[in-house]
Amino acid sequence: MTNEKKIILLIGICICTLFASCQKEVVTYEEVRATEQEVINNFMDKHGFKVIKEYPKNGIFKDSEFILLDNGSYLHVTNSGKGKQTALGTEITCIAKGVILYKDSTRSFDGFQPDKEWTKWPIKFKYIDNGGTYNSDKYFLSEGLASALKFVGDSSSVSMIVPFTHGSLYQLSVYMPIYFERIDFIYSK
Repeated sequence: MTNEKKIILLIGICICTLFASCQKEVVTYEEVRATEQEVINNFMDKHGFKVIKEYPKNGIFKDSEFILLDNGSYLHVTNSGKGKQTALGTEITCIAKGVILYKDSTRSFDGFQPDKEWTKWPIKFKYIDNGGTYNSDKYFLSEGLASALKFVGDSSSVSMIVPFTHGSLYQLSVYMPIYFERIDFIYSK
């Protein structure tokens, strides 16, 4: 073998080794969703939350009960508010507190206290029910959060777990669910 062929072979081996070492592990969407569900399940187990199969006929949830909504969000109604469920197009003022559920940690937020780091509370939006995107707040407002309005009225209070698939723009960027310990919905006048 000539020196030229040895050099070309050596360069070829180096290039193959370089490409092989630069490849990142590819994580599939299914793996991300499975990780998220594991985070949600662990959080629910840790806090003694239970998923019930049907919405309570009397509208009253026990302290640790959540219902799994069609969009994958979990809902616990604390106070169903005044009147019937929210009509489409209703102007809503929303305040919330809770935690972002990262895989190995959490990060708290509290809209009932001054918090300039995350978002300006309260959040105001118009209720739509078409699976659309809410863009007035990138951190917390989402189709998942607004889905509670199908079940509650003015001056209501709920708890929710919202997966990233129906979450805010922020949730979509970090692939993490949010546990809303308390969300208050008030009709804007």
